[in-house]
Amino acid sequence: MRKVCSVMLMTVMSGLLWAAPEKSAPLKAERPMPPPPPGGEAPAHNGGLQRMYWRVFSRMTTEERKAMMELQVSNPAEFHRKMQAMAENLRAAGEARRKQIDALAERCRTGNEEEKKAAREELTEIFREGYRKRLEDSRRHLKEMEARMKKLAEVLEKKEANAETEVNSMVENCIRGIKPPRRHPSRPFPGAPGR
Repeated sequence: MRKVCSVMLMTVMSGLLWAAPEKSAPLKAERPMPPPPPGGEAPAHNGGLQRMYWRVFSRMTTEERKAMMELQVSNPAEFHRKMQAMAENLRAAGEARRKQIDALAERCRTGNEEEKKAAREELTEIFREGYRKRLEDSRRHLKEMEARMKKLAEVLEKKEANAETEVNSMVENCIRGIKPPRRHPSRPFPGAPGR
């Protein structure tokens, strides 16, 4: 009995891993789209430009991301130009903010009491505003993750509901000599760890 249960469990689990290609094709369209990689045109040692691309991308709304992903496919050169411009704007704004903070901190250290108080209030407001923006970004990211989780849960429920049909299909294919489709490529993508 124990062997029968373990065989059944392995069969069901393999069914979840080896879905028939014609059944899994519609589910592929429901998967959330990940952010695009910066692309192959920019060199790997570009002074943090790729990191800046990700920072820019993480601050975009879902609609802006989709538009940029479409642009990356349709016109890669324009995509890189826009991303580079946004990354430069982000870098310049960050540098200006750091200079302002350094100047205010210096006034707090060297100024008279009124200057120290005014500079401290200004610093407090700058840090408060930055903290609020990070909280808003985190809240937006959380909502996006919850939406992705909801879609993944729906896909899993569909797979669970269709499990017996899939298992029967795999058994029939096995009897006919049809091998299950490969779920993972034999080689990892270029740039993957270990390559």
